[in-house]
Amino acid sequence: MNDYYQETKIILDLLYFHYQGSRYQGRGVITWNPEEGFHLEALLDGRIKRIEEINLGKIGIIPKSDFCSIRMRPQGYDWAIAPNIYLDFQSKLNITQSKYLSINFGRLVFCESVSPNSDDTIWTGSALYETKSKFLLPKICYEDEQNRKLIGNFIDDKHLKLKWELPKQFWSKPEAWQWNIAIQDVLSIWFGETVWLLQRSFLRDAQKITEIRQKTNLSKLGLLSPFWGLNFDKQAFIHLTDFFVRDLSKADICRRIFWQLVEASNQQSRQAQELLLSTILEASLRAIDKRPFTVKKEKDWNVGIGLTDFLKAYLPSNDSESIYKRVMKEHCYLRDRNAHPDWLFSQGGSLSEEEKVKSLDSMIFLSRFYGYMILALAGRKNIRPKFPEPHQTWNAAATITTGSKLDTKDIFNDNDFASEATMNIAKKLEGKNYQETTIFWRNFKKRII
Repeated sequence: MNDYYQETKIILDLLYFHYQGSRYQGRGVITWNPEEGFHLEALLDGRIKRIEEINLGKIGIIPKSDFCSIRMRPQGYDWAIAPNIYLDFQSKLNITQSKYLSINFGRLVFCESVSPNSDDTIWTGSALYETKSKFLLPKICYEDEQNRKLIGNFIDDKHLKLKWELPKQFWSKPEAWQWNIAIQDVLSIWFGETVWLLQRSFLRDAQKITEIRQKTNLSKLGLLSPFWGLNFDKQAFIHLTDFFVRDLSKADICRRIFWQLVEASNQQSRQAQELLLSTILEASLRAIDKRPFTVKKEKDWNVGIGLTDFLKAYLPSNDSESIYKRVMKEHCYLRDRNAHPDWLFSQGGSLSEEEKVKSLDSMIFLSRFYGYMILALAGRKNIRPKFPEPHQTWNAAATITTGSKLDTKDIFNDNDFASEATMNIAKKLEGKNYQETTIFWRNFKKRII
């Protein structure tokens, strides 16, 4: 499967999986479509054991026992595996009654024999990513004293291709395999949008391991981006990628911070958005301090104590006291106003324009603080947090005039938070008429909100 977007059919000479202590095997066919993922159709051997109990409509969480990994021997490959496949009611019924398996899944890992790398001291690999937009990422060309190399660039508006080499002396096989995932996470956090790994390949001696993933819906955080306004830094990018591979517990906290920001940005309700964003602080501090929630009030821990300890250990600064006060103020404001809502539009009511303006500033502030938390957990030193002024003091991102011909200087004002990419687009608008510029503004607004 060299072409990710090529619909494919693969014959399986053998497939097998274990479920409830029994082995099930047979032959089948896999089809691939990047939008729909993989579909498996298989006839199972007649001597398989019947699944003794199948529950229909049972309420509860899905137990781990209902998941399995399907191993395969595809024609043209050494082996393949579809990990963590959920066997639903219909799948179990088909297995028992018809000895037939028909199932969809989103990812598959292939292995094929290839000529070994001429240099047996390095791991090599590549990856293809899909992005929500073509963000401002310069062509990556990196090499350090360890002979670690990374080359990457956009091949079109929404697809990023990377190739890399890692010295075996410093990187284990599992770490090298995870590097592509770490790059996905770091790019997502840095540019404030979900970057999705579509395909990755890894040359392991005389074997090439390739993982294919189904496309997914992508999101853009907009004003809730944790690194908003932070220019791309190649060295910091590599440092963060290393951190996401090697410090798994702290990296998991950073991932969860980002994904809850994504969840908050996708909410239709302002109340849900604010509450989700505010609770990131307590959740991350509890994870860092290993303090699970208890119903009984804790005497020796609360969010304030956790934040104090975090600032002291990870984000020391002469401004620690003022940062502490501001973070606690915005956290409590967003949490409390949604834990105790009033649904009033009058002055002081949670739905009034005055309170919405305040809450937007609070959300922007906390999002930036979470970005500094991620940098601090990754071990970045000498961080000097800089937070945006209230959003009402910002210049407009664009100013539309009614003149027949528009100049770039008339369209875009100076704005600390306007990206270089935006200014480049503005240059393309020089000489456009009012109607053409209005169409641009609509598209621009959709992109940044």
